Amino acid sequence: MTNNQDSNFLEIKEIKNLKNILSIKGHSSKFVGGFVRDIIQYNKCNKFDIDIATTIRPEDLVDLLKKNNLEPILVGIKYGSISVHINDYKFDITTLRSETDFKGRNPSVVYTKKWIVDARRRDFTINAIYLDFDGNIYDPFDGAKDLNEGNIKFIGDPVTRINEDPLRIFRYFRFVGIYSKSAPDRNSLIACSKLSELLLNLSKDRVTKEFFEILMIPDPMYTIDLMIEAGVLQQFFPQASRPDRLEFLKNIEISADIEPDIILRLVSLVHVPDQGKKIIIDKLNKIFTFTKKQNEKLNLLFQHFPNFSENMTVFDINKILYKLNSHKKFFDILLVSWVKSGPEADFRKVIEIVANIEIPIFPISRNDIILLNKKTEGIWDTFEELENWWINNGCKENKDKCLLKLNEIIKKKSGS
Repeated sequence: MTNNQDSNFLEIKEIKNLKNILSIKGHSSKFVGGFVRDIIQYNKCNKFDIDIATTIRPEDLVDLLKKNNLEPILVGIKYGSISVHINDYKFDITTLRSETDFKGRNPSVVYTKKWIVDARRRDFTINAIYLDFDGNIYDPFDGAKDLNEGNIKFIGDPVTRINEDPLRIFRYFRFVGIYSKSAPDRNSLIACSKLSELLLNLSKDRVTKEFFEILMIPDPMYTIDLMIEAGVLQQFFPQASRPDRLEFLKNIEISADIEPDIILRLVSLVHVPDQGKKIIIDKLNKIFTFTKKQNEKLNLLFQHFPNFSENMTVFDINKILYKLNSHKKFFDILLVSWVKSGPEADFRKVIEIVANIEIPIFPISRNDIILLNKKTEGIWDTFEELENWWINNGCKENKDKCLLKLNEIIKKKSGS
């Protein structure tokens, strides 16, 4: 199938540059993947990551890019895929191929110049739509029709395609969440359900990447509910027992115009008993791969904050804000607390108060204590006692009052 699309996107400098490089005699190259779906649906380029399929073999492609002063990234060259950056754009260029003898995610690759062969090895009809450099579409499986109608269909038998690569289960649900406009294909859903145990064979990195992409769908609830209904989510993430909380968080994000946060969304799915933080974090780290920053955030958000409520006073807020030393952390905890409390709670007043409060600054340094105490022995205990007194007084006492209290503490410790 061929169809002419508006080709204004080809005037984008970086795309035009690569198009000129790849347009060599005896070969052809076409756009594929999410870039093409955006062109079909929105008639414009919405992405900075662009996939290109080509008949140029990998080794020749490397030479071609280098001759044009571009540095190829060779991480995926084993599978015929080479990446290159041009300013903000990243292009993944893959030689047409067939795949056989699947072993996990390591199939044997055979290069080809036949576009239909390359199309057959792709997972879904909406992923086998090609767009050439003149704006013509090559669509052997009517993927554009499925895209416009919101139907996510495997190319070939769903069971066979999932057995080739179980990661396709995740991709199926992600595409359903993004594009679906009707009930999911029954055979595809049954296949995903029956073969969901295969997800346990995937690496943590793969599971993390794919599931986090699902969680970051603007509205992930249809997908999450469908994964639960099919028994897929429970297979690899049984701790995700509170989809209702994720839905409430999503509603707060929309009403408050808050950007989705992957860790907040993940935490909202999980019920943690007050004393169960370490256990649940250990379990999550066995399922997913987290950065150091993400793990720190998990530790913070799974803490039990008994005084965190919609009725918090300025006194309560100051104490917590001082200890956190961050408005962002405070608001993250607030969102999790609100989600746990449910729709009957209303934290908007707390949000207004916090937005107008600066982080309290403790007015006494350890040097002040040394100068007054004339010794360093026990300085930390003295500092901590004074700081706790100041916090428990709402973080409001000034330096003079703190010095008076410090003098009192020192006298008491010295027995005078």
